[in-house]
Amino acid sequence: MAYEIVRNGATEFAVDWTVVARLLRANSLARNRWAFSTTSTTSDSTFFNPFSWSSPDVRFIEVDWDQVTSRANVEVFVSLNQVRNVGDTNMPAVASFMLDRVAETRISNERYMTWMGSVQSDNMARINAAVSSYDTQIEVAKFFRDTSADGLMVGATVLSGGAAAVVLGGGSALKGVGRWEDTGSVSAGVMTGVGNLAVGVFKMQGMQNGALAVLQAGQESATCLVEGRSVGESLARGSLKLAGPGMDKMVQLPFMKSLLQKAALPIAARLTETSMAQKLVTDMTKKLIQKQVVERGGKAVIKAVGELLKDEPPPGPQRPIDTATIGDDLLVKLAIVNQARGIGNGW
Repeated sequence: MAYEIVRNGATEFAVDWTVVARLLRANSLARNRWAFSTTSTTSDSTFFNPFSWSSPDVRFIEVDWDQVTSRANVEVFVSLNQVRNVGDTNMPAVASFMLDRVAETRISNERYMTWMGSVQSDNMARINAAVSSYDTQIEVAKFFRDTSADGLMVGATVLSGGAAAVVLGGGSALKGVGRWEDTGSVSAGVMTGVGNLAVGVFKMQGMQNGALAVLQAGQESATCLVEGRSVGESLARGSLKLAGPGMDKMVQLPFMKSLLQKAALPIAARLTETSMAQKLVTDMTKKLIQKQVVERGGKAVIKAVGELLKDEPPPGPQRPIDTATIGDDLLVKLAIVNQARGIGNGW
């Protein structure tokens, strides 16, 4: 990961193509998330006994992450080559294009969370209708009411037989609330993402050894979404911790991984430690600009700049923060720098 010097006539730009690619990927993930999301439901009219309980017909949004990531991989490869070609002669146009893509990502994130909110509201109405006839389901409604103020439904499933018995352990309900945090490098800065999860499992009247499991994710201060699958896999590996009452047991339960597998989770993400980028560009200007200019096309990267950067971590399983659909203008300003004007002073 390093800045590369791109020259448009007499104007020189320091460009970090890894960040450009990251933002293009976030945009592609956000767009394809819409294309491969569907509304699913926990209820099946042939599964429940309509004479014993009025099921709440809980709905949630599922994402086919395999399709989303597959499409994103192709689109990013094509888009990155296109912007590099344009950047040969018109880097300001690339910067403007990237700002548009980042804005598009932000809007997509907001619309998606609004959709999740509408599904949540629909669930509340359905559950209230079911609870009105059966006092024993008050715990289900209370969980939704307590968590829906700043949370969104991201998954639900019906547990039956031994699975329900093991989870509930003879009780009528099991609840947990937890917080997780993940960080990852973005150019010379660090991106930190914080998410919250609330889990409730409730024994259902009229179902022998049956339970409804519900997963909520915190929405307060959310700026983007991440792939739930990456959170589940990170929790399973132990590389991510979910701290909170009752969550130690919850993380180990098979239904948690299943619910996270197709979920999109809202998180609050922010870029930190960006001062390093200014130092890198400044040092590059002092040491290299008058000595060497690297033409576009990947012929070479300024080796001296590479020495100022930490080595990339070895390839491995994707961290949740790496799947975040980031929509931050600051990243564009850090990724494309007019050497004469400096960071954030236009192109």
